[in-house]
Amino acid sequence: MINKKLNVHIDVNLEEQKWSNYLILLNDKYSLEELVVYTLEGLSLNVKSVEISLILTNDNVIRKYNAKFRDKDSSTNVLSFPAESPVVKQNGFISEYLFLGDILFSFETIKKEALTRNISIIDHFIHLFIHSLLHLLGFNHNSEEEAKIMEKLEVEILHKFGIDSPYE
Repeated sequence: MINKKLNVHIDVNLEEQKWSNYLILLNDKYSLEELVVYTLEGLSLNVKSVEISLILTNDNVIRKYNAKFRDKDSSTNVLSFPAESPVVKQNGFISEYLFLGDILFSFETIKKEALTRNISIIDHFIHLFIHSLLHLLGFNHNSEEEAKIMEKLEVEILHKFGIDSPYE
């Protein structure tokens, strides 16, 4: 059951028109807001209102961001830029409003990865969206222990949407 008390605002900037049809297909399955709500509920975070900025772009644009902010001159599937305000990963975090940050998705890379893995682009996008939300909330996979924690959360949340583990 979706939490009706949580207000979710997602600012979507559609830079790459190829995303349009997939957004329609995604919304036929789940809304972006539902993905946020279920991710937050899975973490037992107590917030009343959250905001996220999404940029749906292409390899050329994401390559520039990757070079500028990560010193990697290559495209990637997704980049997450957490907001400056600290987010606590434990139960009991209470806030009226929380701006989580920005997420950029590259159409070409995500489509290529989905085709290579023989999974739907929508399911792959949902996984990357949840993965990125966790990054915005302070989760990481810099160590083996952190990776196990993050992957376990991702798999649990994806299971709610009927999506198999991407790690098997």
